[in-house]
Amino acid sequence: MKLVIAEKPELAKDIARAILHNMQHNDGVMYDDTYTVISSFGHLFELYRPEDYDEKYKHWRLDDLPMVFDNWKRKPQPDKMKRINQIRDLMNRADCIINAGDPDDEGQLLIDEIIDYFGYDRQVYRVYVNDSVEKNIRREFSNLKDNRDCAKDGRAAYARQMGDACFGYNESRLVSIINRDKIPYGKSLSVGRVQTPTLGLIVNRDEAIANHVKQFYYELIVKFSISDIPNATVDFKLKHNKEAFGEKITDRTVLEKIANSIGNEYTFTTTVKTVKNNPPLPYNHTKLCGEMSSKYGYKLSDTNRILQALREKHKAITYNRTDCQYLKEEHYEQAPSLLPVIFKNIGKEYPIDYSIHSACFNDKNVSAHHGIIPQEREIDISQMSEQERNVYIAVCERYIMQFLPPQQCEESLSVIDFDGQSGQLVYSAKKLIDKGFAGFFGGDKKDDFSKFFLSAGEHKALLDETEIIEKETSPPKPYTDKTIIDDMASIAKYVDDPEIKKILVEKDKDKKGEHGGIGTVATRVTTIETLFKRGYIERKGKNIVSTKLGREFYHMLPDNIKSADITAKWWIIQEEIREGRADINAIQKSVAEEFVKHKNSVKTLSQDAWNILKCPFCGKPMRKWEKGYSCTGYKDGCQFTIWSEICGKKLTAAQITAICEKGKTGTINGFIGKSEKEFSAKLILNKSTRKLEFEFVNTKKKK
Repeated sequence: MKLVIAEKPELAKDIARAILHNMQHNDGVMYDDTYTVISSFGHLFELYRPEDYDEKYKHWRLDDLPMVFDNWKRKPQPDKMKRINQIRDLMNRADCIINAGDPDDEGQLLIDEIIDYFGYDRQVYRVYVNDSVEKNIRREFSNLKDNRDCAKDGRAAYARQMGDACFGYNESRLVSIINRDKIPYGKSLSVGRVQTPTLGLIVNRDEAIANHVKQFYYELIVKFSISDIPNATVDFKLKHNKEAFGEKITDRTVLEKIANSIGNEYTFTTTVKTVKNNPPLPYNHTKLCGEMSSKYGYKLSDTNRILQALREKHKAITYNRTDCQYLKEEHYEQAPSLLPVIFKNIGKEYPIDYSIHSACFNDKNVSAHHGIIPQEREIDISQMSEQERNVYIAVCERYIMQFLPPQQCEESLSVIDFDGQSGQLVYSAKKLIDKGFAGFFGGDKKDDFSKFFLSAGEHKALLDETEIIEKETSPPKPYTDKTIIDDMASIAKYVDDPEIKKILVEKDKDKKGEHGGIGTVATRVTTIETLFKRGYIERKGKNIVSTKLGREFYHMLPDNIKSADITAKWWIIQEEIREGRADINAIQKSVAEEFVKHKNSVKTLSQDAWNILKCPFCGKPMRKWEKGYSCTGYKDGCQFTIWSEICGKKLTAAQITAICEKGKTGTINGFIGKSEKEFSAKLILNKSTRKLEFEFVNTKKKK
């Protein structure tokens, strides 16, 4: 029996349909006389926690840091034991195994770790499947590779996995330990290779906005009548010499002198060119999440959830966590059968042209996965939620666009060289020739076809007037769901070090949807949600902004652990591991070396960085513990405590806050008296005794 282990249930089903004859099913296993196909559910194993190695690590102590565990051990994830045992039993009977993990480093590791954990010692093959087309899957199964030749990719992923664990455990424990007296009970601080630079993007953007100093600058507009065209008047704009005057002209008198030097009459030439604007490429995960945020206001986590439902529940779209916007040539060949199904599903038809071969169909640009497109399945979209329909239709429309003609327009450019030193006077305009796909789905919102269009050739301009316009610089805009996820995919543009920038871009050279990014499409949304949960960022309307805690926390961290530089440096080591020139533990050893350099120099948070309760008597933070809240000034003699349960009633966080900030609560129901009877009362803080008293609702009697 040949055992095929796929990374995901959906892929396992696609493979089973393609290669099994007289397929049978049994509890998630698909088989015939030759093959047995089963899937993992993502990673079935997780790395040991430090306390799994030694119970002493349950207690967070500086002396134990850094913690480094060579060849970090794995253990089964408890909630996946059923599938682990199924695979183990099948492996014991298998003549060979075919690793059908996703065709990338992580996919290689995910199946290899199963094989390694159980010590399988027979033949293992590798198959690369990145679409659901049956004939393509069969072709790949006729071209199996020896898994040993691919194992280097899994080793590289394992090295990064160990590096992330080493980095996260050590750095998070370090900052939590040194800030122990400033952190609420049960909380900790969290540092991550991707999480922390992402926080840095938001913090730096917020501070750029807060520190923006308004600056005035000036532009010169020159209005000319075109003598050879009746009633034609156009506004030329000065394109100034930046070497002479700088990026922006901030001295009005400079433009006044230039304006005075402009003559009354000029002859100029207009050139015209035809421009074709092709439809945008199909969506990848990042682009789709961003567009749904802009168009419908969906949070990243919402779109993530919707995509999973479309993929798994409705089986309406292809793999959704892809970083690629390109499709294979096979997808072009399938269009005549797929598009009619799409039209039926969405209840609309478009005048498509099957002869149009969009640039999106390019085998060379397809990475581990192709762009997100609809599946060839008839679907009743009325059974979808409104959000699911919106996202599904958006995916369909992006695919339909590939078979519609481009938008065509003419662009004219007119230039007047008036003195050779100050710059040029420039006028440009656009004229729409053919709406193409934009006639159905809308074009670039920046297109302006309202300006007077000058035809190609020589024209004569007569000066009417000059105007100097005062403008002011604007601060950058706060992040939104769309812009933060876009910048995570292209963080290299914010890196100052040219060498690091180059490495980040080189890392993504084979990924057409990435441009020097951090994280993956599968982890970025989770990373942002983690920052929300940790209290480092928050929402203000549609904007994502940093909190006081997030800003202080980011600035207290050493520079060498909070930037995208880490990802670049690790990638270099990872490639050396892949090529066999470095030990598999090299990344985590470099983490430990950097850790030692800053272990004793990390800054601390201010006392009120965390938005926690303050003692109403001494003003120091209240710290939550197992049975209530106590003042952290106990060493100075302040013994104020609020028990979390009083007379059988557990107090809410809002009631605890009211006691500390207002000295009393509203009426609380459900207290249990000595006679076992319930009663209602307010809690009042007696300032002289520093104790809580009941104020009964009807009698105002205190006790």
